[in-house]
This record gives sequence, C-alpha cells and structure tokens, in this order.
Amino acid sequence: MNDVPSVRKLLALYCQLLDDRRYEEWSQLFADDAIWSLGGHDHRGPAGTKAFMDQLLRDRPQRRTKHLNTNILIELDGSEGRVTSDYAMLAREPEDAPWRPVAFGRYEDRVVRRADGSRWQFAERRLVQA
Repeated sequence: MNDVPSVRKLLALYCQLLDDRRYEEWSQLFADDAIWSLGGHDHRGPAGTKAFMDQLLRDRPQRRTKHLNTNILIELDGSEGRVTSDYAMLAREPEDAPWRPVAFGRYEDRVVRRADGSRWQFAERRLVQA
C-alpha cells in the first residue's frame, strides 16, 4: 500500500484548513497525544492546538495567512513515518492589505496512521525557524 499520497494530503490539509480558519477540522489532523511545537511552546493534542489558534484569532482577527509547503521528504515504515518539509508563511493585516512574507523555516514531523487505518495524523510537528 502506497501511503505517501495520504501523507501529502495531510500536509496540504494542514496548510489549507489553517489558512481558512477551520480550526476544528484542522485540530483533528493531530493525534490525541500529539505535540505541536512552535516558538518554544508545546501544544498537546487536538484540544491544545485548537485552543492556541482560537486565542490567536481573538488576538489578531484581521490577520489572514497563506502557508506554502515544499521540498517534502516522506519516509514511512509501516504505520509510522518521518516527514521534513520547508515552509513559507505570507500574511496580510488588515485583510485587504498586500500579502507579505513573515516566516520561513522547516517542519520536522512524526506521523502515524490511525489504528483504524482511516487516515494519517501528526504525532509530532515541530516548527524549526531557518
């Protein structure tokens, strides 16, 4: 079974759901015990990741983002895997302002296939600034 397309879909959904502010769906990309690490802080599981994004939206309601993910390297072994990819984040604030680059770096991920085999999720997602 070739799971690489499913892991690529996980990475694409991460960017698109996040940029569309669909935080409930986005948070479900993380396993129950997942760690999302960025800016020196760890957020745990779907509830922790969603709470962080909900607070960010309250703090910056006019900000819109666009995440670009590239140079994706996927290495799978059964129902687990490692993924590295480079990213760029564009933002505009207020919503009608021009897009501008605000962040670049690398994601270092550990992914797992759900026990029911239905999809892949992040077990760990670390944002490493370049």
